[in-house]
Amino acid sequence: MATLDVLNEQAFAEATVILVKLGIAVVLGGAVGYERERHGRPAGLRTHMLVAMGVTLFCLVSAAYPGSDPTRISAQVVTGIGFLGAGTILRLGAEIKGLTSAASIWATSAIAMAVARGGAYLIVACVSTGLALLTLSYVERIEKNLRPKGAASELIVTFYARSGLHELLEKLSYDGIEVASIRMIPTDDKFEAGISVTASRSLVLESISSLGCVELAKWADS
Repeated sequence: MATLDVLNEQAFAEATVILVKLGIAVVLGGAVGYERERHGRPAGLRTHMLVAMGVTLFCLVSAAYPGSDPTRISAQVVTGIGFLGAGTILRLGAEIKGLTSAASIWATSAIAMAVARGGAYLIVACVSTGLALLTLSYVERIEKNLRPKGAASELIVTFYARSGLHELLEKLSYDGIEVASIRMIPTDDKFEAGISVTASRSLVLESISSLGCVELAKWADS
């Protein structure tokens, strides 16, 4: 009777290499996901870890089949990740939010493919993760310093309850967005406020996108 593949020394050695690669991919993907999670983005720690693990495993398994073409699976992975990233992109008023999260998922899949390739590409994957973290964490701060101080833009926000205004102001303050003024907008059955800010419009909408207290947000001039 033939011995099961998993019960020989070569199978154990191959499994060890695969598991090590999966572990590296999960750690690197988790590093990017943690940064997204820390900022309250829709695609966070678990999403990036699972994407990294899944992409790595797809690439490794596809390369293991005799006579297979690993590039076909890689191409399908890129397409599939594109659809997954599209799920994080939403429209809020006149603005689009979630593009950075979609891009981070896409970059994580590329990092995972490098891990699956192994060898020198493991170093490339680690360096790429560091570059992704620098881009997500510090480039935004540089943008804030370089961004010219323009005229304030007024965001009209409809809340589910009055307490939502305080929650929104706390979130803007936490993200370093300066509020120039606030005005209450009288309505019959809604609680609305006009909030003037001097920061980038996309940055403001991205900041408040994770708040459950906001029913609708749109720019006054849109």
